[in-house]
Amino acid sequence: MKFLILGGTGFIGRNLIMKLSENAQNEVLCFSKSAPSLSMLDSIGYPEKFSYIKGNYCDMDFDSLTNEIDVVVHLISTTVPSNKNHILDLSENIVPTVRLLESCVKNSVKKFIFISSGGTVYGKAPKNPIDEDHPTNPICSYGVQKLTIEKYISLYHHIYGMDYKIIRLSNPYGKFQNLNSGVGAIMNFTVKSIKKEPIIIFGDGEIVRDYIYIDDAITGIMNVIYSKSDIKIFNLGSGKGTSLNEIIRLLKKVLGFKICVNHYKARDNDVPYNVLDIGRYLSANNHEMLALEDGIIKLKEYIIENLSQIEEIKR
Repeated sequence: MKFLILGGTGFIGRNLIMKLSENAQNEVLCFSKSAPSLSMLDSIGYPEKFSYIKGNYCDMDFDSLTNEIDVVVHLISTTVPSNKNHILDLSENIVPTVRLLESCVKNSVKKFIFISSGGTVYGKAPKNPIDEDHPTNPICSYGVQKLTIEKYISLYHHIYGMDYKIIRLSNPYGKFQNLNSGVGAIMNFTVKSIKKEPIIIFGDGEIVRDYIYIDDAITGIMNVIYSKSDIKIFNLGSGKGTSLNEIIRLLKKVLGFKICVNHYKARDNDVPYNVLDIGRYLSANNHEMLALEDGIIKLKEYIIENLSQIEEIKR
């Protein structure tokens, strides 16, 4: 089976390509705006296990890119949830994705997998796990972008019969996540703590999110890719809520020292509570998620190893 992974050099993409490449029957093509790092090339096995194409998502020739592809996995977003430039979400994400869908239909791609945002498409929800049938009322442009792409994918299925699955992913964390991007509370907080730098929290720290370790996220994505179910949309997370203050308490326990936290004014686009109901996914998959504390222990070891390598290079 031939896979096209859009955004393949990113955090989720790199982990997914590693997993897909374990199967000798899979052929994996990675597309990204930047070439894979040397460590990615070495660890996965280029060019035996995968190939790559570097390009700009906004003006890519998707007819060529999707030629002879069986499964497309769409991981690309040029913006983040805090983005205030709504035009970028439209011009750099929605419009290119519609062009991509056109090419997928033209080239008879068998399945389209879209990694959506379980943390933003639902908007403000009551304090209980959110299932896939919950109303979708995003309060940030990023969430609107993700939901709009979902609707276009559904439209192309309705008109052209293109098979698809949508995964509304919660907040993944773990190996190969950018140590210095500041994106992702658990990675950001753990890096700051290890480097003895202050952590910034917007608001009182009682914002609750659903966090999933990257290995569990990849297992879930793989299960959905190969699913024979007619169900099209799946929430994927741990199904458990954790506040920012609880993360700080866990970090103190795991690291064994005090952590400096600075509080700033709360942001308008932060949903106060978001925990996913993953019952639909679990009903079809026997999958025990890694506990958050155990995930933080794994993350700590990864960060310490990689920070030391970065510091060694700087010297």
